Amino acid sequence: MVTFGEITEKRVRALYTKTDIEGYSVEGGAAYDMDNGLTDASGIVKADGAVVGHFGIWRNGEGFSMNISDFSAGSGAKLNEIAEAVLSDLESAVPEA
Repeated sequence: MVTFGEITEKRVRALYTKTDIEGYSVEGGAAYDMDNGLTDASGIVKADGAVVGHFGIWRNGEGFSMNISDFSAGSGAKLNEIAEAVLSDLESAVPEA
């Protein structure tokens, strides 16, 4: 017989898509902790079906850190804007487990 104590860690990971940014789509995954708080996410940004960049987001204390990578010169500002929009959406939504 097993007796469980307090749950100390629970993690839910879900895939997501974002298609409401004109000319772009995002596909990725996000993870949430036992309090339904976003812990990390990643995404691939596409325009017309072609990959234009990647990003990663992770909890850093009370806020989040982010990186964008594998993008063409001059497109970094737009990718940052897209990643910020994804972060905002993911913070306000929780996947059903």
